[in-house]
Amino acid sequence: MSWLLACVFSLLISGASEARADALHADSRFEKTLLIRDLSVVEDARAKGTGPWGLGGVMQELAPQGKPAGVSEFFRRWMNLWGEVTEVNGFPVTPRRVERYLSLWPKELRSRLDMSEAPYRLLAIVYRPDIANKEAPFGEVRLVYCGVRPDDRAGVEFLVIFEFKIPSDPGSWARAFHRLEDLSFGPEYNAELESLTRHLFVRDNFLRLRTNDFFGADVWEFRQFELGHEGWLIQRPLTDTPDLSYQEDERRSQRLIELIRAQEREILEGRFHLPADTLAGSSLAKEDSFRWLYSRREELSEEARRLFSEGTCNGCHTGETRTVFSHIWPRAEKHASRISRFLEAQLVVRARKMIELLAHP
Repeated sequence: MSWLLACVFSLLISGASEARADALHADSRFEKTLLIRDLSVVEDARAKGTGPWGLGGVMQELAPQGKPAGVSEFFRRWMNLWGEVTEVNGFPVTPRRVERYLSLWPKELRSRLDMSEAPYRLLAIVYRPDIANKEAPFGEVRLVYCGVRPDDRAGVEFLVIFEFKIPSDPGSWARAFHRLEDLSFGPEYNAELESLTRHLFVRDNFLRLRTNDFFGADVWEFRQFELGHEGWLIQRPLTDTPDLSYQEDERRSQRLIELIRAQEREILEGRFHLPADTLAGSSLAKEDSFRWLYSRREELSEEARRLFSEGTCNGCHTGETRTVFSHIWPRAEKHASRISRFLEAQLVVRARKMIELLAHP
């Protein structure tokens, strides 16, 4: 029995706190399958520039027609949204200085934005077998990057996350990821991972791009982008995250409380989705102790309130999970990313789902 199977099996049959602790202390064992951040992968040539795991390569795949000139325009149009968008879904969005993001590029490259030199560093490849919704019924795989300063090559607090749906047959994908566990990190592992992801990180499977941003700003912000009808990225409302006015405005807070009460069962079963007219254009995290409706928790089931809050961008990345804004942190060159304690625990949950898929092909 593989380590992954043995570890999760011990959790399933015993429920013992000791087994859970052992699993979390050995969380690096999940990193061949569920959270791949080993330096032999994220520092590989495939993870840089226009390589298949590089941000430039992903942008090239998503851009209309995939032509080099089109890729630069595709990226620039996305950057410009920070200065152009003032409202999404009827809620205000505060523009941010586009120059701040372009400053990551060396001066000589800012006019042409050569994607082979894109100043972004891969942090992790994340397999999410636990996700099952209308958009991604078979799970997701994500690529997580941070921006890199041109002067000292330090990773900055501007994270870019590409989310791709698994197109079909979750059992076969689970088996393919599980086979990676038998390989040692190195050329053979990377070749197998590239073979696995080659037909996954493509335009047809792309769901969305999210940003987790505290780069030279006073307030941490989350934004979400999707491909529009004309093929360019457009800013869209955040999935299952209400506008902050639903925390700060009495009337809207009351509506949110009533929604949570009415759909408590769906929340507890992981099937709850907010009405479209409540979704934020951007999500702000003004303090690291933020929790949705915490001051009115006596009016709600605490478990339902907590699970709802964990399902939002700003709730999941702050006080509800005791996280300081990011679950995967920017990294320096030749250093692996740190992850949050909450994400460590979630790896066990995701491994359980992977075991279910392996057991029921």
